[in-house]
Amino acid sequence: MGEYQWELWDEYKYTASLGGFPEDYFDDRVKGWLQQRGSSATGSMANMSLDAEPQLDVSLSQDVLDEEDVFVLNNYGTLEVDVTQWGLNVTGVNEEKTLTLQDLQALPQTEMTVTQVCYTSAINSPFAANIPMKGVLLSDVIEACGGLAGGTNTFALAGADGWATAYIIDFMVQNNAMIALEYFGHPLTADQGYPATLVIPGMPGAPWVKHIVALSGLEQPAEALVNSYALRSDGVTSHKANSAWFQSDGVTAKAGEPLELAGYGFAWSGTDLIAPLATISFSFDYGATWHDVPIPEGADPYQWSTFTATWTPQAPGTYMAWVKATNADGFEQEQPSGLFVVVEE
Repeated sequence: MGEYQWELWDEYKYTASLGGFPEDYFDDRVKGWLQQRGSSATGSMANMSLDAEPQLDVSLSQDVLDEEDVFVLNNYGTLEVDVTQWGLNVTGVNEEKTLTLQDLQALPQTEMTVTQVCYTSAINSPFAANIPMKGVLLSDVIEACGGLAGGTNTFALAGADGWATAYIIDFMVQNNAMIALEYFGHPLTADQGYPATLVIPGMPGAPWVKHIVALSGLEQPAEALVNSYALRSDGVTSHKANSAWFQSDGVTAKAGEPLELAGYGFAWSGTDLIAPLATISFSFDYGATWHDVPIPEGADPYQWSTFTATWTPQAPGTYMAWVKATNADGFEQEQPSGLFVVVEE
């Protein structure tokens, strides 16, 4: 039997091959051959239309998502924590402590807005949100505990629900890691990780720890100080690490009339290892040409950039809109996100 290659339908449906274009469809000889056999003028065997010079206007912002639209994921179910029995145990510091919620509330409070993206987000995923939050910086927790004990360079992180991971302390501090106590101006809900959630800005949701109960200091050898979750130095990236998405899967439009296409882009932006988002790019001819939109100077690398792309199609047909993200190191989204657009007369 021959070998078969399986592809995820939610990704394959946006590809040029499913659109009816062979790999060398930009070759004029191939186009002519296809046109003689009844294919569209563009050379598509599926009669997809192309727009190589789109009338396109794009605006960017860093809007906060409405709380009612934020995704909810709980790997171990929703946990209801009795705050009277809860505490954050901190070790590997000069003054080991178990901090209550009141203790944390008495420490200096910091406000920031941070994008949370599920590490397993697929193309055009809804699992992303830009969240305003308030809490205690990890650096302030360490200071309140008398500083790090000699040799401590890593915190093992544990949540009351059983979630656990470990991260280099310097990395977390450099990226303004926070013990968040509030989202959207109110105490955390059970789904948000009440009473406290560890947040690492610029990183996916998996390293964030809901209902955090332990910061356990460890001394790790230098060769073990490797962060996971996209912190790779070999240049390997994926659509999960640098991503742009449309907010819908298919729309209709009228020829000659402007159509607004909304979405967002984000890139992991850990200090020194992963570069922030630099460009969001659009194509209406399966990537033969791209319209690049640079992220404005001064944009917060820990927040997404939302876009409104106003496109005015000039002719009826079925089009594939593509969007992709590129980070400041030049690494591109592995596969663009797609959107079917049916343009009518």
